[in-house]
Amino acid sequence: MKLLILLLIPQLTLAVDCIAHRGDKKNHLENSLSALRSAYRSGAQGAEFDIHHTRDGIPIISHDGNLSRVATHKPKKRCAIKPIAKQTYKEIKANCLLKNGEEILTLKDVLSYYQDKEFKLFIELKDKPQISTLNLIKEYYPNNPELIRFESYSLQTLDIVKNLRKVDPYFKNTKLFTGRLFKPQLGYDGVYLLYSKPNLYYLSDIKTHETVIWAANKRDQLELSHKFDIDFILTDDPKTCVEVKNESTRSISNIL
Repeated sequence: MKLLILLLIPQLTLAVDCIAHRGDKKNHLENSLSALRSAYRSGAQGAEFDIHHTRDGIPIISHDGNLSRVATHKPKKRCAIKPIAKQTYKEIKANCLLKNGEEILTLKDVLSYYQDKEFKLFIELKDKPQISTLNLIKEYYPNNPELIRFESYSLQTLDIVKNLRKVDPYFKNTKLFTGRLFKPQLGYDGVYLLYSKPNLYYLSDIKTHETVIWAANKRDQLELSHKFDIDFILTDDPKTCVEVKNESTRSISNIL
């Protein structure tokens, strides 16, 4: 009888994971330590964040190519508006502070915080990933490559990781996500599309790779998204997403 009920409700889903978009962006400054900590404490299954490389190759956490939107000057210092790629990490650390008073994070900071938490990481590659950066991820997540998902709209960027699979088995177990539709034989593992009802229907029909809807932030959007056969919801409000997920799970349990 339970199997029959499931067959009669094709859009019923038991496990759509909540992924915090740039951390708990609703309650904290995006991509800050407070936001990323709160993402974990919310009960979300993972967090998404962005990395840019400094001039000396240090991956720092930032959505934009410069820090003007989220950072300010340290006392008696001047935080440059110029691109991250044209500054050294030492310059940024000496002169810039996030507007919530916290230090600007490096990828190492984030990996260090999450490494023992069985927490999925969606890492958006905003520029060409360096081998040292990929090795850093491998160093902090040596036994859990399946928790790592690399994102980019640029297939050329993702191909750097994809080509590593030929020589390093670790990266065969990470996932590659793009915001562009692709044929399964191209070797990518997931697609993410902007929230809309048509995209929810489209993603729920995909069975060959993982699917993400973003950014579902309002409660009605989250409630609708949890009814579709997708894998992940990327949201600015992970706490509400988890609440809706739990409510959906209880409703399914009552049906069964």
